[in-house]
This record gives sequence, C-alpha cells and structure tokens, in this order.
Amino acid sequence: MPASAEALQVEKARRAKLEEFFMQYKSTEIVHIPVWPPHTRFSPPLSDGGEEVIKEDPPFQFLYDNPLYQGYELNINLITLRVKGLISHRFPGKAAVLVEEALEKAEKLKYIPIYAKCLYWKGRILDLQGQRQEAAKAFLDARPCIGKYKEGEDLIQWLMEYEEDIEELHYDQQHNYRGSNFGVTRRRPPRRLCVPAAELPPTP
Repeated sequence: MPASAEALQVEKARRAKLEEFFMQYKSTEIVHIPVWPPHTRFSPPLSDGGEEVIKEDPPFQFLYDNPLYQGYELNINLITLRVKGLISHRFPGKAAVLVEEALEKAEKLKYIPIYAKCLYWKGRILDLQGQRQEAAKAFLDARPCIGKYKEGEDLIQWLMEYEEDIEELHYDQQHNYRGSNFGVTRRRPPRRLCVPAAELPPTP
C-alpha cells in the first residue's frame, strides 16, 4: 500500500474519532437557565485566610419613601454621573447645564448634603473653566457632603488645592463687610411725634 493511501486512512480514522467525541458531548449537553431573582443569596468565595475576596455592595437606600422624591434623587445621581463624564472629556459647557438641573432637583429634596454634592461638581466645572474664585466658593459651600457621599472624599483634596484662593475669598468678604459699614451712622427715632389731626384715626 502506498504511503499516501496509508496516511489518508489514518487521517480519516482520526477525524471519525473526533466526530464521535463531539457527538457524545452534544448528546449529553445540559443547559442551565438561570433563575432571577436567585433563590439563595449571593455568597462570595473565601480566600485562603478565611476572608471574603468579593464583597457584596449594600442595597441602595433612598432618602425618602415618596416615589416622587425617589425619582428626584435617582435623577440627580444619573445627572452627576453624566457631569463626571463630560468633565473628564473637557466639555464644561454641557456639564454646566446639567449641574444646574441637578441643583434644581436637589433643592426640592431639602437635604443639604445632596445639594452640596451637586455644588462640588459645579466647582469642578468652574475649575475647568478657569474661574478660581467661583470654584473656591462652590467647594466651600459643598463641605456638607463630606462623610455622606464619595464626592466628599475628593472634595478634601480640592479644598487643599484651593487653600490660597479660599483665604483670599475670606479676606475679600471681611474687607467688603467692613467697607460697607464704614461711615454708617445710626439715627434715633424722634421721641415725640406730632401727628396732624387730619391723619388721626376717627373716633369710634
């Protein structure tokens, strides 16, 4: 038998075994359809030290039970995410429009930290636009979000970076306050006021 014919038979036999092997897997294949929500709570795997390597995020808690206010809060979170993306791509004009919308919704919630969170992003926009004095004021007003939101952690770094501008802002405010009171004299109201008889109320 020629060598070429023998090699051809060997190749055919090899392919036949592969096809038979794949057919076995196709016949025994089991498709698992996931169930949602899962019946059991997600349990992260443990590392060698017995500590969790994956931590489950805590469920998101709304500030209010009112669905309308929940919608406002969710809207604010989505808007600030978009603002963050626009700032990273250096589009301060579009971000400024969105942050004003977020501030308007945050004002309706009557919760100072979430309003301060929006002010932080306003300060970031002003910083990108080169308006350092306005950015310093926005960062100062955003301090109530510290300890409440992730933006508060970043705000501490921005307050340190704007330390000189904040000191200058404080100096200007004190200077303007003193200047506005300069030369102001108090007038005492007259002790005896003579009212004309025509302006007196009629006798009942």
